[in-house]
Amino acid sequence: MKKIAAGYLLASAVLLCAGLPAKAQKGNGLSAVWSFDEASGKLVKEHVTGQSDSVHSVFNSVAPFQDPLKRKGIKGEALVFDGSTNYIEVAENGPKVPQNGFTISVWIAPRAFEHGDGGKLSAIINKQDKSAKAGFALGMFRHGTWSFQVGTGEEWIEVWDENHLLPQAKWSFLTATYDGNAGKASIYLNGALVSQKFTEKNRPVKEAAVPLIIGKHNQAELFDGRGPWRLNMFNGLMDELLIFDHALSDADVSRYYRDYLADHGNKVPQIAFRDIKLDRRQYLNDPERPQYHAIPPGHWMNEPHAPFYYKGKYHLTYQHNPTGPFWHQIHWGHWVSDDLVHWYDAPEAISPRRDTVAPDGIWSGSASFDKNGNPFLIYTFGNWSKTLNQGVALAFPKDISDPDLKEWIPGPATTVVQRKDQGLQGEFRDPFVFRDTETGKWIMLVGSGIEGKGGTAWCYESSDLKDWDLKGPFFQSNYEKYPFLGSIWELPVFLPIGKYKNGETRYVMICSPKGLKENVEIYYWLGRYDRANYKFIPDEEEPQYWDYGIKSNIGPSGMIDPKTGRALIFCVAAWAQGPGWANCASLPMHIFLNEKGALGVKPIVELNSLREKQLLSLKNKSLSDVNNALRNIKGDMLEVEIELESRSDKFGMLVRSTPDDLENTFIFHDQAAKKFGIDLSKTSLKQRRIKDPLSGTDKRADKIRHFDLGGQALKLRIYLDKGLIQAFANDSKMATNWIHPTRADAQGLKVFASNGEARIKSIKIWQMTASYPKNEP
Repeated sequence: MKKIAAGYLLASAVLLCAGLPAKAQKGNGLSAVWSFDEASGKLVKEHVTGQSDSVHSVFNSVAPFQDPLKRKGIKGEALVFDGSTNYIEVAENGPKVPQNGFTISVWIAPRAFEHGDGGKLSAIINKQDKSAKAGFALGMFRHGTWSFQVGTGEEWIEVWDENHLLPQAKWSFLTATYDGNAGKASIYLNGALVSQKFTEKNRPVKEAAVPLIIGKHNQAELFDGRGPWRLNMFNGLMDELLIFDHALSDADVSRYYRDYLADHGNKVPQIAFRDIKLDRRQYLNDPERPQYHAIPPGHWMNEPHAPFYYKGKYHLTYQHNPTGPFWHQIHWGHWVSDDLVHWYDAPEAISPRRDTVAPDGIWSGSASFDKNGNPFLIYTFGNWSKTLNQGVALAFPKDISDPDLKEWIPGPATTVVQRKDQGLQGEFRDPFVFRDTETGKWIMLVGSGIEGKGGTAWCYESSDLKDWDLKGPFFQSNYEKYPFLGSIWELPVFLPIGKYKNGETRYVMICSPKGLKENVEIYYWLGRYDRANYKFIPDEEEPQYWDYGIKSNIGPSGMIDPKTGRALIFCVAAWAQGPGWANCASLPMHIFLNEKGALGVKPIVELNSLREKQLLSLKNKSLSDVNNALRNIKGDMLEVEIELESRSDKFGMLVRSTPDDLENTFIFHDQAAKKFGIDLSKTSLKQRRIKDPLSGTDKRADKIRHFDLGGQALKLRIYLDKGLIQAFANDSKMATNWIHPTRADAQGLKVFASNGEARIKSIKIWQMTASYPKNEP
């Protein structure tokens, strides 16, 4: 058991006995001590009363069941709070906080800061009822400001430190005192007084008729006004939480801080990134969370974006909420890889900060290179204090010699702000930037819309990355004819994809619909770049899409891989959520022009490195022969490569099947209807709402899932990764969907043909391995 620093006690020093903080007894100045040093279990002991209380966690009631996480603290262990589920509610027979005067001290290392919903603190410790002007609270707020608040019944006193922002991923020592007799509330940062507030003398704190809670606000806001997620929660590491029954002096607080540092060479100890980051090991046994798709270490992600290659490393960022598995307070998460498959976590690239251009959110964007070949990020900023609250800003690496580019510095000013006469106000985001090889200038496309005319991407040009000239809409479709393209376009992507027969470069233009009449899928056109007029000219006006899943593979970003020249697309596999996590990236896709001049799509070849063991390899077998061989092959992390022919109306592969076929997922080709897709009708016994693709606003029945084999065999590449399926057909189309099997024996495979006959020209199956080391936090 750790010991309290002796300098924190009053001059009548209390003996430290048996390793417990100041004997942890009443009468020695201590009212409560939480050291968080428990070796295991879900209980945390308060040492003065001896009372133990549970650490609430998403893993308390939802598998995989786990103990709360601990990390190295200032003294012994520190408790990890995830920002969305961890908190301690102290029982009524626990410690009591004196009303006439008290002190709270605690060491914290914030991982991230909330938005401050409801104007409420992310509570470190509180027993408050602000409406009754009763109780107290100590907590963090937006961007690292923090506050101590008390209620006397007659007034609610708030003491704020807005001049010394709490650093992320670093230890800070917070102390708050209230002296009711003197009518004084004070707060200290790292032993130094930073703010005070005075009221009338002889004003004790009014008792609040609510529980004492550590890590969560007593009256926390609900996300989006509804559950289950609560906001106003502490996120990070916490250690040495103490409450004293009197207000300590300035000298005592300073001495206590110095005594703590004596064990660390008189310096605040550093925290390794692996110890402050979210820990992906918590999810190793989750039956639905993918293991070889790129995925955050925890919590929520949306679109991946800004892929680029620099100093031998691939980089990919993503919209990330580090405070919980839901959309909120968006940062840019950051992955690094040597091969586009095995990713590792880097610190978040950009986060909302006070006194910057983006205090309220970091939305989608892209990456490019300056004239010196150094990378930069260009992103959509959110600033709700502005009438035109969205625009474009830049960020730059702090150290260009670092191949991991662990730190980024946001630019000091906005790059582009939406004009009042430019499109739908408040709908201006997702910049995509590339450098025109012929002119040497940078071209930027920004997603938006034009009133009554549907979505578009506005085009800008710059020669210095500072001044940008608006050139007008880059491309507009026929909104009346194709209303499913929405009133707004998000995430525009524009890449060279090949050549016309005359040698002219051919391009692909990609967007994601949003707004009125939207159909949330990825649409694309092939065509020409009219450089003189800053326009994209499509070969055909009708939009196409390549993924035949159900609103699962969305949110495109893209790059030209400088190593191979391939056009690569990255998307989010959306609308999935498990205990403490939500969504992942889709597999990286290689798009190209096939021999017919149409757009092809296939998995990148680097995925082969995930093949751990080959389970089957057969050629020229009948359906029954293959199915007999498949009886002994089970799994939920597999790759299947199969080529088959059949005269059946419908044929393909059943995966994640139970022995009685009550649950299965059917990856099919319908020869009669000329369709390809994933049949989810039996994928889960759970009562889940599964949308049919025709339920969207795109009613083109002749286009939905359209796929004509044209006399060829069906060639499938199927990737099973826990609850996610991605299937590629003949390097032409793909289908992505989440599945939710309820039974543990939903692990089987079977080839199916409606007439019972098929010729399997070849089939290979591999056991796949995770793309993240199992021992990596």
